[in-house]
Amino acid sequence: MKEITINNVQGVRHIISFPPDKFWIGYEKSIAFISGTGEKLNEIQRYRFTFGAHSVTKEGFLVYLSGVSVKRRISDTNSENFITATNVDGWKARSIFASHRTENIIVGLQNEEKGIGKLSIYDKEGTHQQTIEKNANDKPLYTWPRYITDNVNGDLVTSDWYGGIVVTDQSGNHRFTYNLSIPRAVVTDSRGRIFGCNNTPTIHVIDKDGKFLMNVHTGSKDIFGLYLHQDTELYAGFDSAKKMVVYKV
Repeated sequence: MKEITINNVQGVRHIISFPPDKFWIGYEKSIAFISGTGEKLNEIQRYRFTFGAHSVTKEGFLVYLSGVSVKRRISDTNSENFITATNVDGWKARSIFASHRTENIIVGLQNEEKGIGKLSIYDKEGTHQQTIEKNANDKPLYTWPRYITDNVNGDLVTSDWYGGIVVTDQSGNHRFTYNLSIPRAVVTDSRGRIFGCNNTPTIHVIDKDGKFLMNVHTGSKDIFGLYLHQDTELYAGFDSAKKMVVYKV
């Protein structure tokens, strides 16, 4: 449908919309605030290189991983420590998602030494509520949670670097895993469809129960970030090309 070149950034690895027509773009150790035409308006430096490491709450606050804590941006020039004690006992925060449905904050963590991951769920005030870590057989659900979102039915949808797209219900019960090699960004729409990309020139579309629906062919393996606008416009972030291409879906 259209193509947006993003100026003065190092790449496009994560896309979060900031209504009505701006975006927070994640790359390397920075987050850029850009206009709808691709102009960089502001930038926040982070401590660690990550992928799906920022989100915007229902109230409009940017929350992002920085160092050993989750920060919340409270003004154009100031951020505060929001959630601390995420990086303890060998665990490191890798991803974050702020749900507009439940207003919960979900942090994806990884224990590199053990080769496992987990999701820690906090309420909108930053108080820990729940941890999702294992399935009904007491086996780890995650290895490296890189991108997180939720679905219209309340499911949590996680792009796990070595485990595919892992879906649990609100209580943390494993519903299904969609086999997608080295998945990148994942988004959902109001019909419950799940869109996921990986290191191929194809965006996979599955339904809320994991059934394959269709592919969106992009012609490039460069896509990392995804954003879905009003169920019809799929924004794909081309990392090294530093652009967003919009597809009709």
